[in-house]
Amino acid sequence: MAIRLTTSREASLNAGIKALVYGEAGTGKTTLCASAYAPLIISAEGGLLSIDKEDVPTIVINSYDECMEALAFCRSPAAKDYHTICLDSISEIAEVVLIKMKKENKDGRAAYGEMAVKMTELVRSFRDLHGKHVLFTSKLQSSEDETTKVIKHYPSMPGRTMTRDLPYFFDEVWVARIGMNQDGTPFHYLQTREDMYFIAKDRSRRLDPTEIPNMYNITVKMMGQ
Repeated sequence: MAIRLTTSREASLNAGIKALVYGEAGTGKTTLCASAYAPLIISAEGGLLSIDKEDVPTIVINSYDECMEALAFCRSPAAKDYHTICLDSISEIAEVVLIKMKKENKDGRAAYGEMAVKMTELVRSFRDLHGKHVLFTSKLQSSEDETTKVIKHYPSMPGRTMTRDLPYFFDEVWVARIGMNQDGTPFHYLQTREDMYFIAKDRSRRLDPTEIPNMYNITVKMMGQ
């Protein structure tokens, strides 16, 4: 096999942006998906009311098998016009998988282990879609540090293994948050840097610590276009 020499920038541009955004309900995660370039939403949440006026192409899934069928579609020529694949949300998909594993396995620990294996495969498969931007959404989970008593927030998945490992699958991890203007009106924003309270990262080093939640504009900014 002939070796094809490329550059890290070219490889990155061809691979696309792979990002995870997490936050509480109502912080604009699904709306962020709708703002992406030529999006296709794979929805396990059923909470699409916030974007009902956008008329975004959507595949509704109710099982792991349906999610894998959606993956096959994304890999096919039929999906060539969809440039951003959004999974909304990976937390909900994992919970569906866990319910199935518990029905098939009486050992609860084994069920969580099987769920982790399947979800790792699923996350990597979607993340590695070549030539597509991929945006995963996740619920937010919080816990108190036993030593510092600080409440830390991070992406939510069933089981300790997936909760611990999920952020490491991505170069970009953002927090969908709501702030308050001086006049008392709320505004939505993305936190892209980790602090004492929230896990976040921006390996592109192209984003500001806080960004307006518009995926199209963020894509242009990150790709240097």
